[in-house]
Amino acid sequence: MSGTKHIDPALCIYIGSSLICIDNKHMKDRVPRGNGTLCRVLGVKLKENAPSHRVKNYYGKKVWTVNAKHVEWIQCEHVNIPRHIVQLETQIYELE
Repeated sequence: MSGTKHIDPALCIYIGSSLICIDNKHMKDRVPRGNGTLCRVLGVKLKENAPSHRVKNYYGKKVWTVNAKHVEWIQCEHVNIPRHIVQLETQIYELE
């Protein structure tokens, strides 16, 4: 989290959940992503001094939870992968 951006404390993020990008800072990158670009969560990294996660009950199920301020970063992937990325992944697979 940076600047004055805040996260809803009831936000449920888990591996495989779908998110959307909310800025246009990366529109000129090789793989552009901007406001409304769909992505999927691959992983979550907690800060070094983060307290241990704890169990809470959401919608009748027990889940592991952690406060958003203890998250260092979230790794995501594009849901709609550009054609040239698919071609590169195919070439890597063939070389292996």
